[in-house]
Amino acid sequence: AFSADLSARLRATVAGQAMSRDGRGSGNVLGTLTYTPGPHTWASASISALPPHRLTLQGSFQQSLERFYTTEVVQHSLDLSTPPSVTATAGRLLFGGTVGTLTVRTGNQYALGPLWARSPTRTSTSATATAAARPPARKVPRASSSVVLGLSGACSERGKFALEVTAGIEHSLASATYLHEVDSHFSVSGGVTAVGVGAPMPRDARFRIGDDDSVATAPNVASGLQGLGDVLLHAEMVATADSWTKLGWRVEFSLASGVQVAATLHYLGHRIQLPVLLTPLPDPTVAVLAALLPTVAALGLHYAVLRPRRRRIVQQRLDELREEQRALLYQRKRHAQEAVQLMAPAVERGRSAARAAGGLVIECALYGDLPFDIAAQNSNTLQAALDRFWSSRAALSAADEPRAADVTLALQALVTGDQLVIVSGGSKHSLPGFYDPIFGAPKRLFVRYRFRGVVHEALVADDEALAIPMRAHAAGPSLQST
Repeated sequence: AFSADLSARLRATVAGQAMSRDGRGSGNVLGTLTYTPGPHTWASASISALPPHRLTLQGSFQQSLERFYTTEVVQHSLDLSTPPSVTATAGRLLFGGTVGTLTVRTGNQYALGPLWARSPTRTSTSATATAAARPPARKVPRASSSVVLGLSGACSERGKFALEVTAGIEHSLASATYLHEVDSHFSVSGGVTAVGVGAPMPRDARFRIGDDDSVATAPNVASGLQGLGDVLLHAEMVATADSWTKLGWRVEFSLASGVQVAATLHYLGHRIQLPVLLTPLPDPTVAVLAALLPTVAALGLHYAVLRPRRRRIVQQRLDELREEQRALLYQRKRHAQEAVQLMAPAVERGRSAARAAGGLVIECALYGDLPFDIAAQNSNTLQAALDRFWSSRAALSAADEPRAADVTLALQALVTGDQLVIVSGGSKHSLPGFYDPIFGAPKRLFVRYRFRGVVHEALVADDEALAIPMRAHAAGPSLQST
């Protein structure tokens, strides 16, 4: 694909498409113009250069953070012999991370009075003899109308769900899907779909749109839901081997068509899929084995080979970056230490005055890769105090200079009027007197301070805000005498 910006809001794209299936191949060249008038709105028009010609119009508008609207119009015949298929979707945030959507699809089997009354998408393949005398027209895919209600969102930190109910003329269906991310490189999903079949009306049945002149024959119109047509179950896993390679395995179980599997390879923008029909019979044993055995093998390969390999690569890259940045980090450390030495006399005088007045005094502050946590409040006050005491003392004695920096004086220098506020959103190594003691590792800031004679402790992430003094930071009674 090739893209070029014609203006600040208009972009042109030319893309080639090629597909091979069942021993037959096809290809086309697609040209697209995309117009973006604002950050929440865009529209595009696409047309294929080679037969079969197809015109697609798309648009999206995000009214707010909670509402959005999309639309798509597809015209399969440029001579307008068939009606366009229109799809409109409205969605909004319902609660939490759950989004609800309403989609309306018109299909291409409708007519507006005499317009499109003789569309090939509306006439039967067993047409009259006069129609057989006409030259064969290009076959246009038929699409029936439907209304879709959808619900999707996250039910846990790594789990996502999607529910969908479709009501259509020819068929209706209900589906439920759940996806679980084992980690950022491996995911498994499964779902069930129940398909209902409509009961066709007689071929001479008619419906009206507007006046009597707009009466038209409506083939394949369902007079109601006849019964359950099929039940489909699917299970899928997707594994990412590296930045360019993604592997997929999907198993589909259908009461009507049996058990089918499909292996998919995504590599450098290419997609290769190999579908295999295991059995035309709905054999649950074959489906379970086809889903479980590859999944267990893939999980074993993921945990035993791929994930350790990725960690080794990341660690090797971090070591290389640390070696490259060693001189720069040492220079920043030296500058931070020199700044602390310059501010030390004034800071010590301020600490002495604050200690005498019962103000805010930073007794100890460590910044880096700290191997401890502050114990949460326990219903047993004595036990909580002991947990906090031993974890803090052990950590303070174990944290060495290469992994953690002593920023006690640097933090005391930031105290103004017995208050200290550090905003969130950025790394703290850029603060005066701070430096990065361990490049590439997640860092935290531990502060032990005294205010009005009471010892407090706080532990925050590198990009998290810090505001002291706070009553919630008060340590247990066993630490007040230290």
